[in-house]
Amino acid sequence: MSEYESRDWYYDEFQQVGLDYESVDKVVNYDDEVGRGITRSDEGRDIASALGIKSTDSVLDIGTGTGIIAIDLSFICQNVYAIDISEPMLKYASEDAKKQGRNNVEFIKSGFLTYHHKGNPLDAIITKFALHHIPDNWKFVAVKRMFDMLKPGGKLFLKDCMISVEIQDFFDSVDYWVSSTREQAGDKPAEAVVLCIKDEYPIYAWVMEEMLKKVGFCIDYANHMYGLHTTFICSKPL
Repeated sequence: MSEYESRDWYYDEFQQVGLDYESVDKVVNYDDEVGRGITRSDEGRDIASALGIKSTDSVLDIGTGTGIIAIDLSFICQNVYAIDISEPMLKYASEDAKKQGRNNVEFIKSGFLTYHHKGNPLDAIITKFALHHIPDNWKFVAVKRMFDMLKPGGKLFLKDCMISVEIQDFFDSVDYWVSSTREQAGDKPAEAVVLCIKDEYPIYAWVMEEMLKKVGFCIDYANHMYGLHTTFICSKPL
């Protein structure tokens, strides 16, 4: 625990925002309900390829959920640290890792604001659709903490709900995101989109870009999809 985490003003990232990740039923059906099940194959491998992750690397997966990416990565790199704020998620992910014979993944109950990495600095950090669960001022704290945990030359893969359309296009873009998700993946994933926009904390992509630069990251790649979610790949300077 840092000197600040005991303060009564420190944000409680373990509170549930949006989807209820403490529900065992929700966890079991999570990947299908958010539309992730349809893209499960090789998800972590694609990210590893984009980041140039090697067999000797140590990687942190923040907001691991059901552990899809973390387990994929465990076949590629030396160590994976997979963190989440949900005990049921971690239990589910850990059991899946055991079924697949993976013993180089460590599942830890923690989050952006509370995880303290032990050992050498990390080679890469991956976080996908997790950062929008905390308010924007605490996102900046999270970005700085991720920067500090990486080794020089380390990589950050960040994909999340981020608004990159002009305000006059925002409402139509949300309608399109909801309707297209319902058409392609079903009602449950569409409901997850609605919750994200209404009850969670999606950020403007240009604000996130400034946060990343402010703490010292170099942005190697940015892709704005549908104006409502963005992927950043960033490097910590040597």
